[in-house]
Amino acid sequence: MPGDYNKVPYSLLYLEQHYNILSALILNSDSVDAWVNKAVAVGGLGRYEESIQILNKALLMDSNSLNAWYNKGAMLGKLGKFKEAKECFNKALSIDPTYMPAQHNLGVMLHSLENPDEALRYFDEVLEKNPNSFEALHNKASLYIQLEKLEEAIPLLEKALEIAPDKAEIWSSKGIAYHQLGMHEEALRCYEKALKIDPKSQTALHNRGSQMPHPSRAESEYVDG
Repeated sequence: MPGDYNKVPYSLLYLEQHYNILSALILNSDSVDAWVNKAVAVGGLGRYEESIQILNKALLMDSNSLNAWYNKGAMLGKLGKFKEAKECFNKALSIDPTYMPAQHNLGVMLHSLENPDEALRYFDEVLEKNPNSFEALHNKASLYIQLEKLEEAIPLLEKALEIAPDKAEIWSSKGIAYHQLGMHEEALRCYEKALKIDPKSQTALHNRGSQMPHPSRAESEYVDG
């Protein structure tokens, strides 16, 4: 809720404490996992560049650390450095070709880099292994919306909402699909549902308020490191 004083400061305080504890524990540590955990804590504070520096240190210690490559890709993705992130996810998959989080986020990177065919391939690989991955269902649907394959997008969004009905971003994407099909009442209901879950959802606020012929693009859902 707007102005909620307790939730956000508590979260930041927890992350700061977690970071401080990890910093003390690994001051002289040669554990790669410890450095990766510290990098994840730093990234959780929004300090992505610093997180990448820590992950680079971990990779100097072990150049085949799956967790280090994956999380470095995740942090680069947060910074919008999609080509570099893609290289990191590819490196992680060269270490473990079955690692689903890297497959999923590689699909997101390829979507961002406007390579839809390759992106779909990675989303399908994730869904083959985990048909109930609402993130992959949502991202595949978002890509179909971008490609104007709206009739194919909506069933994916409906399945994603069966699994994760409290995800405002999925409701917003469903609203965009209905809007582009000219089904404005259905679209409005979806935007209202999104705003009930997340009153600050910029996509839902914009599209509900404007009802523009070309609503905001459905956003890919990124899996954090």
